Amino acid sequence: MIAMKKIFVLFLCLTVLLAAACGNAKKADNAADTAVLNETAKNEEMTTVEDTAEEKMAEEKMAEEKTTEEGTAEEDAAEKETTEKNTTEESVAVSDEAALFSIQSYCFANNSDLYDMVSEETYPIYWEISSNTDTETVVSYRSYTGSKTLFYISKPSGDVYVAEINPITSEEEKTGEEFNIYDFMIPEEMLSATWQTNSIVTEGENADPEYYVKFHTGEKAEAEYGAFNNDEFTPDHSAKIVSAHKNDSGNYVINMASEEGKYSYLWCGDYIEYYETWDKSEFADMYRGGASLTKALE
Repeated sequence: MIAMKKIFVLFLCLTVLLAAACGNAKKADNAADTAVLNETAKNEEMTTVEDTAEEKMAEEKMAEEKTTEEGTAEEDAAEKETTEKNTTEESVAVSDEAALFSIQSYCFANNSDLYDMVSEETYPIYWEISSNTDTETVVSYRSYTGSKTLFYISKPSGDVYVAEINPITSEEEKTGEEFNIYDFMIPEEMLSATWQTNSIVTEGENADPEYYVKFHTGEKAEAEYGAFNNDEFTPDHSAKIVSAHKNDSGNYVINMASEEGKYSYLWCGDYIEYYETWDKSEFADMYRGGASLTKALE
């Protein structure tokens, strides 16, 4: 009987131990499940954050691209407007007088004797506007030989191509000559400024340039030489501007004629060199420093 009791007590102890072990195992399983759930939730949260960040970056990129596209479109529109404006301004700038002057300059530059022929009126030589539209001016030139040449001037660009009238067929034939009208015009910087000679005259305590000089184009292309009286320019005499052309250095040679003879100016930006000849091969020996010009002080 006592032995049975001992066995029963031992059985109870084993049952309690087994129950405790199962409880601990169940707690461990629950803890593991909880850890797995927490880790899963954490991963899902991180994934959500990453997805949100990626979506935000994508939205920012799309907004940036849209802004760039809008900016490019605005720049293109502004560039187009500027181009159209410049084209219009250039078209207006090429007046009949400017067209005639530039073509005459081109002809004089290619024939050193032509100006004397025109001045002596030995031959019927003339230039005239034969047609004029918003985009093109055509200048007709009748040479001393009687031949007729046409200069087609593009107003937007200033580009020129040349054609001759075939005396037999009376049809136009391109000569292959091409140039730009602005290479045979007086630079705007030269026209807009007042110049003064390097030579100085003194009167009492006053020392002034011998002459102030202003250049003009239009119906009458000339240089006026004079003085300033009470801040007003008073011309003393003038000289004719015969022609202008850009040289290989990018400067402009201006051929002048007066009662005293022929001379040239070489425009170099802020100063103008004077040469007492038209012949470029003689420039080195015919330079006159006193008659050269600098920009007058405002």
